Amino acid sequence: MNILDLSDPADRHLGKILELQAAQNGDTEYLITDDQRITYAQANATCDRLAAGFKALGVGKGDRVMLFTGNVPEMVLICLALNKLGAIWVPICTDYKGEWLLDSLQRSRADMLVTDGEHWDTVAAIRDQLELKHCIALEEDVAAANGLLSYASLLDHQPYTADYSDLDWGDTCAILWTSGTTGKSKGVMVAHNNWIRSNVLGTQLQYTAEPGDIIYCAMPLYNAGAWITCVARALLAGVGVVIEKKFSVSAFMERVKKFNATQTFAVGSMGVFLMSQPEKP
Repeated sequence: MNILDLSDPADRHLGKILELQAAQNGDTEYLITDDQRITYAQANATCDRLAAGFKALGVGKGDRVMLFTGNVPEMVLICLALNKLGAIWVPICTDYKGEWLLDSLQRSRADMLVTDGEHWDTVAAIRDQLELKHCIALEEDVAAANGLLSYASLLDHQPYTADYSDLDWGDTCAILWTSGTTGKSKGVMVAHNNWIRSNVLGTQLQYTAEPGDIIYCAMPLYNAGAWITCVARALLAGVGVVIEKKFSVSAFMERVKKFNATQTFAVGSMGVFLMSQPEKP
């Protein structure tokens, strides 16, 4: 585990934090799934290539890129890569469709979208109403079949070296949409230091992470809760985080056991569902 000293505001940037963890804690696994175990060093190297790929497409400081994908490590890597450019990631709830999805995409005011095979048909249904310069698919076969750019093509670049002298902890790094329970969803601008301060003064103290801890994340990555309690917290603490595709009530404890996870987070309703399950050994 490598909890960083972030007392210097110059270090309070998600891209910079990934670089620091890669230098000091490179062999530790950061992003974990059934099929992938990506160390901090590997994550940083991948993000540098992704950043170069996005830069080649014209993405720069202050630009927005929308993400409409399932829970996969590639989504996290894209977000951190965009932050190295000073760009902003805008994740969209994957339950949205039709007019509700179209409204969120249009009001995101971005001309680039990343999606995956699972959600491509939903995007395709409204694509002609979107003013997109580029649409990127995570899977190469989906990209090839639909005339899209691929995630792999972004990686086919020499690594980008971020210049943090022009980036600040108060810069907006993400825009996350509210759930819309009291009306239309609203885009909330989140600065780098919002994630960091909330962790340093909040979740890090609550969870008291130790070397070898693994966080189990079954929250959707378009939700701020997944980042503040799992993904960003793991990044700041230098521990691993399991990126689960979906929350399963019946399989939750078995999945926690599979990954030897020691920490997790669930919103209230998830806890109610879990507590209603029959007891098991």
